[in-house]
Amino acid sequence: MDNQVLLYAMTALSIGTILIPVLLLWSKFYRQPPSLRWLAAFLSLSFLTDLLGLSAYLISWVNPNRVSMGYILFGTMFLSLFYFHAIGSKNLGPALVFINILYLAFAVANLLFVQKDSQNTYSVIFHSLLVLFLSIVYFYKLLQELPAQQVQKLPLFWIISGVFFTYAGKLALYAITHYLIHYVKDNLVITWTFHNFLNVIANLLIGYGAWLNH
Repeated sequence: MDNQVLLYAMTALSIGTILIPVLLLWSKFYRQPPSLRWLAAFLSLSFLTDLLGLSAYLISWVNPNRVSMGYILFGTMFLSLFYFHAIGSKNLGPALVFINILYLAFAVANLLFVQKDSQNTYSVIFHSLLVLFLSIVYFYKLLQELPAQQVQKLPLFWIISGVFFTYAGKLALYAITHYLIHYVKDNLVITWTFHNFLNVIANLLIGYGAWLNH
């Protein structure tokens, strides 16, 4: 199979599988705890960004990086609110507000003056590091509550495991993307195929967690 065809197929699969948790979470949105409402908002933003980006690229050959700017600027806020409620520590609030303001300023500056229409990898690396840190905080909290908690029955355990899995992989990819584009002149087809593969695995784990909560 041609690498480009494989990329399109994996992108379509990534977009399709994210609908599993999105539909499960939105079907009982007002019965969900606050953490899962913010997760539903984040996943919806991710779904729309990916769908519009792929459509823009295929139909009019518009740079899909432009479509992803909304996700880059606001996705961190949605995920921060998800983790704030999932971890359940009010002491985390002020720190998250500060970090999100700092991130937004950094992302806007990067968008306007540094990476511009190119892959905004610097912003995504910042975003990924924050998500991984918050995931570790959640897992630490969970370990403190064992054995009272049966982790295999906890929706948030599966959801955050999925998020942690995909962002750990994406951090490694985004750390080398700028180098691949500007020095190796790579077209990133293999890189983005693997990126979407990570998304598929994460979407299935998140979907399972959403199903447990359904």
